[in-house]
Amino acid sequence: MHILLIEDHKSLTLAITAMLSAHTVHHAGTFVAATDALANVRPKFDFVVSDIMFPGKFITDPPEPLGLEIAELCQEMAIPFLLMTGSESLFDQAIDRHYCVLRKPFGMDTLLDVVEMEG
Repeated sequence: MHILLIEDHKSLTLAITAMLSAHTVHHAGTFVAATDALANVRPKFDFVVSDIMFPGKFITDPPEPLGLEIAELCQEMAIPFLLMTGSESLFDQAIDRHYCVLRKPFGMDTLLDVVEMEG
């Protein structure tokens, strides 16, 4: 599976990438990098795993809840996705929109199960 991982924390990026090592994982750490990858990387992604809070243009920008916009893009592009957040309010927003979301912290086995089931 060809997976786009959108995460701005290096340690979590490395852990998730290692857990998904059976797949091809492309990483984006900002909203601009993620939307560019969604628009231009071929073949098209089979699945997207995205944090909800991450920077807009530069990795040094303050985090914003841009993962909700990524989810909307994925729906428009018919790409299955999984959101991740440690924020209770953002978790509730994602659930209210009927998005697939994991609350941080979560077990890596749980992440792998969701990716393989949903993707």
